Amino acid sequence: MSSHYLVETKTYDERGVLHHEGEVKIYLSCANRTRPGRWTLLAGHSQEGWVPSPIPLAYAALAASTVATLRQAVPVDAWPGGGFHVEIAPYEAGNREQAQANAATGTIARRQVLRRLVVHGDPSAFLRQAIEAALQQDPLTTSFRAGGVLLGEQIGVV
Repeated sequence: MSSHYLVETKTYDERGVLHHEGEVKIYLSCANRTRPGRWTLLAGHSQEGWVPSPIPLAYAALAASTVATLRQAVPVDAWPGGGFHVEIAPYEAGNREQAQANAATGTIARRQVLRRLVVHGDPSAFLRQAIEAALQQDPLTTSFRAGGVLLGEQIGVV
């Protein structure tokens, strides 16, 4: 994984106060069962406003990465017939003004996120262990934690 902060996309208001923190381009790659997987993610705020805010995109990427990692790491026949889904829920997220102030000063604020994996059916003890091990190897999980995101995890059964 690599990422690049696109400094030229930062914008300031007429008083010189940071208005939009700019955009980040992230490149991800990993092996999977059939071929290498590669993704490019662009997130942030710009004056043009064509890129949605970064946090919902990051959460969506975390959910997608979780699904891809679990499909790669856990055999299909280990899942109950109903499969699973992933839920991502932020808490104590702060507000736009604080985010802008942090961006202007280069402060990296810690975020708290709950990732809940909902298994549709009764998971075996093997499956629970395989899920927990796979979640620790997920590339975006590692990146989130390294970037100051406190990532809580739950495995639920429906």
